[in-house]
Amino acid sequence: MIATNTNTDPKFLTPSKTVNTQGAVYDAVIRRRPKAWDSNVPSGWYMFIGDQPRVPSSAQSYSLALASEFEDVRDQIRCFGDLPGGWDSYRAGPMSSVAIENALVAVNRLQEFGIKPSRVAPTSDGSILIRYLREETKFEWEFYSDGENLRIEIDQHGNEAYREVPPDEIPNLV
Repeated sequence: MIATNTNTDPKFLTPSKTVNTQGAVYDAVIRRRPKAWDSNVPSGWYMFIGDQPRVPSSAQSYSLALASEFEDVRDQIRCFGDLPGGWDSYRAGPMSSVAIENALVAVNRLQEFGIKPSRVAPTSDGSILIRYLREETKFEWEFYSDGENLRIEIDQHGNEAYREVPPDEIPNLV
């Protein structure tokens, strides 16, 4: 029997995880405790199979903590959409939904690899900056409001390589 999450509200969802429970495979989602729950239930992150919460085993607790950190990054990126024009007290434009969506694609892919961004920030030119370290190389991505994406790769000697990345190639180049 396969149970899937029926809550499609994007602020509650993280990438689906397949969970093997005593030989059965389920699609699961990790999300925050719904506000409608009894206030005696501790707040935090829970694994859901369908609409049923599951208490994580100790083996799953690291996965939940990591999911929590990545969900916080996604929440931060989504909040950039609420920035008004001129948010930086100069001429910064508001973030577009395209820039936000492309940045979220990158964060979802980083989560698959267990690579946490060291910096996520809006920039004054209307882009979203995501920085992370992979092995000895620093990567900086800028997701622009017009849909363009730039990946900067900085090696251990400070050499920089720039690459424009179409949206459909973001998952392959993170």
